[in-house]
Amino acid sequence: MNLQVNLLRVEERRRPGGLVARTLIRASAVVGGAGVLLYAVYCGLAYEQASRELHGVEARWRQLEPDFKRAEELIGRHKALSRQIGEIAAFSNAQIKVALRLRALAEIVPAHVQLTSLDWNQKHVNVQGEPMRQYLVNISGRTGGARADQTVRDFIAAIRGLPPAADFGTITPGGFSLASLDSKAEAESLFEVRAEFAPRRLK
Repeated sequence: MNLQVNLLRVEERRRPGGLVARTLIRASAVVGGAGVLLYAVYCGLAYEQASRELHGVEARWRQLEPDFKRAEELIGRHKALSRQIGEIAAFSNAQIKVALRLRALAEIVPAHVQLTSLDWNQKHVNVQGEPMRQYLVNISGRTGGARADQTVRDFIAAIRGLPPAADFGTITPGGFSLASLDSKAEAESLFEVRAEFAPRRLK
């Protein structure tokens, strides 16, 4: 028969669990320290890599900065010119060809008609909320003879018959009256014709 006798005092005895706990703590400390060291090394390498990339980007930027500033200037200039072109296009679209119409008008004036004034006016109007420009023309003149009224009607018909490139829009008689002349002179009649153009877009 085998007997095992523990000769240690009670206060000298050690529990196995305490040894295991201390071993685990030491191992955790070693592993944690190694992890922190590795992380520090990784951060250092990453910092060096980022610094190299930053220096490279800064060097590249110093090369590109003059071109970038020049490009910004060109973009600003392009926008300004685009606005000017838009304004000129709007102005051009809103205009009418006066010279062409004056030439056409001169060709249809009857021999017995003398034009005394030609007033061109314009006004801004809104058509369904859209700003537009409209031209108005007052044509004044005089004619003589017994058929003065028919001469004026023929003149108005001739204006209305002008083709679109030289048309005067909507034509309406503005007035017709006899001129106060000396009794010995040939009787003359004064007349007025109004022309109203269709509104033109300001764009």
